[in-house]
Amino acid sequence: MDIARRLHEQGLPLEAIAAEVRATPEEVQDWLRELKSAEDEMTEIYEEQFRKHCAKCGDIPTGSSYIDEGGITYHPECLRK
Repeated sequence: MDIARRLHEQGLPLEAIAAEVRATPEEVQDWLRELKSAEDEMTEIYEEQFRKHCAKCGDIPTGSSYIDEGGITYHPECLRK
C-alpha cells in the first residue's frame, strides 16, 4: 500500500499503479481510500488536541486569537459582550 500511495502522490494513474504493485485498479483505489480515511482520522485527532472552544459561541478556528479566563476560553469579542 505504501508503494501505491507514493506512486499516486507522483500522479500516476490507477492502472499504472496497479500494474506496478500487481493488483487491480479497484484494489488500488480501495487502498488509497483506506489510507485517506486513516489520514483524515489522525488529522482530526491531532487537531482536536489543540482546538479551543469559545464558551459563548463555540469553536475557535486554529490560529485565531482567544482569551483564557480561569481555564475557560473565549473569543476576545465574546468576552467583551
